[in-house]
Amino acid sequence: MNNLPKNEFLFQMFNSNIKFSKLNFMVHASRGISHNIVSNLLDNTFDIIYIIGAHDYVSVKNDIQNYKPQLVINGILCRDGYELALNEVGNMEIQTYVNTKNDPCLDSKIGLYYHLGITTVL
Repeated sequence: MNNLPKNEFLFQMFNSNIKFSKLNFMVHASRGISHNIVSNLLDNTFDIIYIIGAHDYVSVKNDIQNYKPQLVINGILCRDGYELALNEVGNMEIQTYVNTKNDPCLDSKIGLYYHLGITTVL
């Protein structure tokens, strides 16, 4: 999974699908380091921003803070990797993540993997 964002074929396929759908006039796809991309965008210009990025707490928090100004009023910021809400995760699980930096984490109660960095921000 870590190599998928670097996969040129997938990025080209995505762009091809957008063009085929005739929505390329309204979709702007960028790929790179989050804080580098956001510096090239204008504030209050996007209805929807979808971020595929790192899953640790600091990265997710920075993505939200950095990209929120680019949204129009009532715009939507989407983020990949959100599997469980914080109230669905046990306190012991949170402490395990903080101490080990495991990502993704396995929730022992329900047996699902999740990204606690995203869970704790959202």
